[in-house]
Amino acid sequence: MLPKGCALFVILILATDLPFGNSYFSSSTGQLTQQQFESEHTRVKRGFNLWDFFETIFNMGRIVKEQYNDTVVTLNQVYDIVADGFTDVSTKNPPPAMNTTVSPDGSTTTTTERYRISRYEFGRILGRNYRGLKRLLDIEYNDALNQSKYNIRDYQDEVKNAIANYAEFEKDSRT
Repeated sequence: MLPKGCALFVILILATDLPFGNSYFSSSTGQLTQQQFESEHTRVKRGFNLWDFFETIFNMGRIVKEQYNDTVVTLNQVYDIVADGFTDVSTKNPPPAMNTTVSPDGSTTTTTERYRISRYEFGRILGRNYRGLKRLLDIEYNDALNQSKYNIRDYQDEVKNAIANYAEFEKDSRT
């Protein structure tokens, strides 16, 4: 049983006698002709254009060069931003720099320079964080090793109980 739309489609194809699917199938004789088969299955060869090959290579080189230049510019910008955030002065509490400006209408505005961390202080913070993370890793690792001993013992007990239950079942089934 065909769906409504499919049946109508099949009727239209049979009524118009259009080639469908295999156009090399002869509807009059019901035979496949060798000439029709070969004409349907010939491969058209594309010509090889040497200019297209070199143009593709040139475009790929241009894209790689642009990508490299973009990466260099981006990394330099990131380096400048990071370097601007540090100061080489390693004072404990640097005094805030005050900038006072007087506008032509007589109002004054005071701004403070943003806090910049010294490289020494930043290295000290990173070292403290590293030591804390290392200590936490050691605690977790030792806890996992300790817990694995108990897990192995529990697993061995479960295997022994399963084998013992199976052995009892075999003993009961023999008698």
